[in-house]
Order: sequence, then structure tokens, then C-alpha cells
Amino acid sequence: EGQRVRIVTDYDVDGTTSSLILQSTLRLLGASEGLDHHIPDRQGEGYGFSLRAAQAAIADGVDLIITADIGVRDHAAVSAAAQGGVDVLICDHHLPAGADVPQDAHAVLCPPQAGCSYPNPALAACGVSLKLAQTLLEDHPNKDRIIGSMLKIAAIGTVADVVDLSTPENRAIVALGVQALCLGPHSPGLQALLDVAELGDQISAEDLGFRLGPRINAAGRLAQADAVLTLFG
Repeated sequence: EGQRVRIVTDYDVDGTTSSLILQSTLRLLGASEGLDHHIPDRQGEGYGFSLRAAQAAIADGVDLIITADIGVRDHAAVSAAAQGGVDVLICDHHLPAGADVPQDAHAVLCPPQAGCSYPNPALAACGVSLKLAQTLLEDHPNKDRIIGSMLKIAAIGTVADVVDLSTPENRAIVALGVQALCLGPHSPGLQALLDVAELGDQISAEDLGFRLGPRINAAGRLAQADAVLTLFG
């Protein structure tokens, strides 16, 4: 419908990989014209979906905010956005036991929330984003190839976020993602990251956690996490 959509995510590996998956999905659905993103500055804005980010979206005329790896605990910002006419879709997994999700959110995809029957409550945010991508791209003619490529990114985010890998789906995300990383080909940015990490075609889950994840994480810790999106974009 030509609405403006903003992806707002955390600055760590799970957040940046979620942003990459969500942005790619929406571009494939034709939303590139009105699509942008925001990753909070760790020093200037802090963690989470902030009131500042909500107010900026209202001022910019954004119609829909999609959060990933943040949002489920940010009730005040979600309410402020909703009151300003901005719908908020939350893709998150950071819900404390017994806590409620923001009531003013347009929709909340968060497997640990009460009443959710999804069989894998241990998805990372990039895993939630991947499941959303699978659903939205169900009728895309190149769905299998696209999801196969996204699995590389989702595997890195899943391992780096140290979620429970005893669940069959999380193990599948990592196994298939590692397989795709070993086989290639890759985008120039991902290939450059593999090269600097001195990884060839024999990549393990351990490499995702100790050689790729920390390099991606460093962008949000030492500078701006937007560099990750530029690298992979």
C-alpha cells in the first residue's frame, strides 16, 4: 500500500541479523521505496525500543514499526508510537517470566508469551524474523533459495545469542545455515567477513560463536551497528 515501514532492532548480532532478514523480506515484497531502519546507538540511546525512537518515527511519518530483539519490554515506547498513529509489530524473545507483552502493539511475535502455542519457545529474534519471512514469502517463486540464503544469517545470530540449541528447530537453523556457509556462494560482504576470519569451506558452529559473532558484535560495541547492515547490504 506504499506505507512507510521502519525496522528497529538491537545493536548486537541477533538484532542486526534480524534487521537484515526483515529488510530483505520486505524488499522482496516490494516495500523498498518506503523502507528504512534504525539501530539504537549504544552510548547515546541505550538498549531497547526507546521513546526517542518512537517519537522520531511519528515525526518522520512512519506507518509501521517492526522491532526485533527489542520491544517486548518497551511498553512506554510502544504506547507512544500507537498514540501517534504508528502500528508496532514486535518480533522478540526477551520476555521475563510472568511479564505481559505491550497491549498497544499491533501484533506480538514472541514465543515465550502466555498463550502462544508455537512449539519452539527458544527461538532467537533472528529465528522469529526467519519464521515471519518464511510465511510472508510462501508464494514467492524463489522461496527455497531465499530462505536458504537467510539461514546463513539466522544461524550466526542464533549461535551468537546463545539460545537453547537442544530444540530441534534451533538445531536445524544452525545445521542448515552452517551447511550453506560451507557451500557458498556468498555476497561480497559476507565473503569478506569469512576471509578476514580466515574461514574457508570448513565452517563449524563454533566458528559462528567465536570467529564471526564477535566481529559482528564489535560494530555495535565500538562504533555503529549500521556498519553491519552496510557490509551485508
